[in-house]
This record gives sequence, C-alpha cells and structure tokens, in this order.
Amino acid sequence: MTTWEGASPPTFSESVVSFVSTLENAKNIIVKCVLAIAGIFMAVLLTSVFMQVVFRYVLRRPLSWSEELARYTFVWISLLGAAAVIPKSLTQGIDLLVKQLPESVQMVVGVITRLLMAVFCAILAFKGYELTGIVHMQTSAAMSLPMSYVYFAVPVSAVLMIVILFLDSVITYRNASSQNL
Repeated sequence: MTTWEGASPPTFSESVVSFVSTLENAKNIIVKCVLAIAGIFMAVLLTSVFMQVVFRYVLRRPLSWSEELARYTFVWISLLGAAAVIPKSLTQGIDLLVKQLPESVQMVVGVITRLLMAVFCAILAFKGYELTGIVHMQTSAAMSLPMSYVYFAVPVSAVLMIVILFLDSVITYRNASSQNL
C-alpha cells in the first residue's frame, strides 16, 4: 500500500499531465536522436562532396566513390528528416475546410488523418523491408556496398514515423481530453 506521507495522492488530471509530459520527453528525445543521426550523415555527405571537388579540380584525380556515398547519405538524410518533422507536418496544411466544421468533427478528421498516415507508413515499412531483402545481394558500383544498406532507410524511417506519429497523437489527444475534464 502506498503512503503519501502528509501529501494527498495525485489527482487524475495531474496523472494525465505527468503521463503526457513523459511522452513529450520521449518524443523529443527520439526526434533529437534522429536529427543527430541525420546530422552525422550530412557531415559525411558534405565531406565526400568537398573531397570530390578537391580531388577532381585541384589534384586532377577524381574519386570514384564520393558521388555514390553522397547520393546514399542524401537518401538517409531525406528519410530521417521526414520522420523527424512528422509532428510539425501535422500542424501545417490547408485546413480551410476542416476549420469550418464543428470541433468534434475536426477531431474525427484529425484522427482519421493520423490513422491513414500510420497505415501508409506501415505499408511503407513492410514493403521497404521486403525490398531491402530483395536487393541485399546487389552491390553498388563504386563502393561495392550491399544496396540493402541504402534501401534499409525506407523501413527504418517508416517505423520511426509510426513511433513519432503515435507519441504525438497520444500527446495531442490526451491534452485535448484533459482540457475537457
């Protein structure tokens, strides 16, 4: 049995606020980690492009692998960036028609939109994983890197999108329900 030692137990609304705060922290940590990884890929991309320019125009000995590395890191940067901006993309858009609807219908439209996004991301993750398995034996031309390393960006980013979308949805609708209490 829990004792509160002179303090009263937390109320339901305090518990909800604490839960939402924990989820927001988790979402923010995930997004920051995704952006940090994308930043590392960006540094690799910029370094490889810079090296290519120096080797091609200064040393007159172009690198065979730098353009390929830049292209593949750009794929990862793009898809990781798409996962990181999911919460921001949900608050932006053309909502002229939706804003004309009653508030309860707006909430239903928001839930349907988020569910459709989650379904799309789940399909993308599943099909991306299948494609990754198919291209595993194929290697890149210059670096002889298994193409599955490049294609794996699709299911990874799709799963990250689902996780971030789920956390953002729970936060959004918990905040909305706790304000209505």
